[in-house]
Amino acid sequence: MKLNHGLMLGLACLSLGLAGTVTYQATTDTIQANTVSTKNFKQVKLGMNKRQVIDTLGKPAHDKYEANVWTYPVKDKQVLTLIFKKDTLENVSDHTLISSKNSVAKKASAKTKRQNINTAFSDYFKQAHEYAKAGQTEFSWSTMIQKVIFDGDDEIKVSTVDGFNDTPATEKNMIAKKIAELSKSFLHRYNKKDFDLEFYENKHEVGSNKNDSLTKFEWKNNN
Repeated sequence: MKLNHGLMLGLACLSLGLAGTVTYQATTDTIQANTVSTKNFKQVKLGMNKRQVIDTLGKPAHDKYEANVWTYPVKDKQVLTLIFKKDTLENVSDHTLISSKNSVAKKASAKTKRQNINTAFSDYFKQAHEYAKAGQTEFSWSTMIQKVIFDGDDEIKVSTVDGFNDTPATEKNMIAKKIAELSKSFLHRYNKKDFDLEFYENKHEVGSNKNDSLTKFEWKNNN
């Protein structure tokens, strides 16, 4: 995709770490990129409403207030993704960035917990795919993923697109680590820490985490 002048300017300013707000274009949508300090992120708590989040962090990196998935730029060209359930902040993509003083252990039945976590995965990847199509490269890895499902116990199954297992192991490891971090945060909402990742392509298992580690992975076709 050819980047226009506004987008190039926005990315350049972010890479230089300049303070303030930069507006740029991605396809036909206007996206606002706000530089947010770590101190501000630490004021964010699960359970906040959207207006409280905006009062704390400023406007998200898009202009759709009604959307359930918001993003904010973080250092090293990463982003923090906030996932709302109606007007309430339900999950974030990295819980270590926000306040630890929150009601993490949300009480719910096993069925409700499974449904809520799977809804969070679905909402996240639906929006991530849209961002990737709009040219936001930090979400490009998400296009390799079709679906992520939590079984309600200790297993997360990742369905990938055709050709995923033929990509280099380094790229698969990078994607697996991102999903592991995302999963940690979603399960953290329910005080759940232990889980395994399994990766599938065309319903055939192609990889998994190694020896209970969420940073090391084994692949059937480890090229």
